[in-house]
Amino acid sequence: MTAVLGAVGAGMANEVGKRGLERAGGLVRRIAGREVAAPADPDQTALVARIVYDGVRRDPALARAWQVFARTVPETASTTTYRALTERQLAALVTDAGFYVPAWRQPEGSGLFRPLLTARRHAAP
Repeated sequence: MTAVLGAVGAGMANEVGKRGLERAGGLVRRIAGREVAAPADPDQTALVARIVYDGVRRDPALARAWQVFARTVPETASTTTYRALTERQLAALVTDAGFYVPAWRQPEGSGLFRPLLTARRHAAP
């Protein structure tokens, strides 16, 4: 439910996304039995998702309506494409942007959960 609401929110930049948001708002209002503000951050999205979850568990008709709506979301909201870069590709992009001496710090040495890319930049004239 959080993913559906997040996808609808992500699609707001175009007219199709705005219609999807309006449809979501109307359905959430029906499920909650009251006006529910559109979520502005992930915590609020999780709260609205919980309201939807509780409502569809109580009413099979609302559960069916949510299922129908959720199936249409990929058509009404924009999607995000994930692209992973290798360390070598990212270092090349950094070098192309004018940085030099790119170096990867591994989690064991940096204390972070993921590798960290560091690079130097020439001082401004």
